[in-house]
Amino acid sequence: RDNVIVDANYPMTMHGEGGNPYFTDTTPPAILITGNTMTSNNAGAGAISSWGRNLRNVTITGNTLVNPLYSIRFYGNEAGMTVANNKLVGDILIPKTTQVASSGNQTYAPDGNGVTIAEQASHAAVPAGACS
Repeated sequence: RDNVIVDANYPMTMHGEGGNPYFTDTTPPAILITGNTMTSNNAGAGAISSWGRNLRNVTITGNTLVNPLYSIRFYGNEAGMTVANNKLVGDILIPKTTQVASSGNQTYAPDGNGVTIAEQASHAAVPAGACS
């Protein structure tokens, strides 16, 4: 929460559990990603990217995510993913093998209003007291 990552190659990556049964389809959100600002300088990546297989039960909500191509990029075979109420510059890449519930996101074109969002994100700062 309250992380600001700008101009990074891969601001955040998530690795699936492979064959490890630790996270199951019935586990409540195992990972909550909320209230962050992330911008990627790698057009092939995403502000948030997954890799590996079988990532489960991640909620991405209330973030500002910027990448000209994909704001969020899923690898495939994810389940129980929720993407809601984010400001997104760039699309969400969702392979056919991924289960994502998406709602309330504001998506901006990278060459339109997304330019303003990206500029604002590049000047974002961690709120006072967040690291105390």
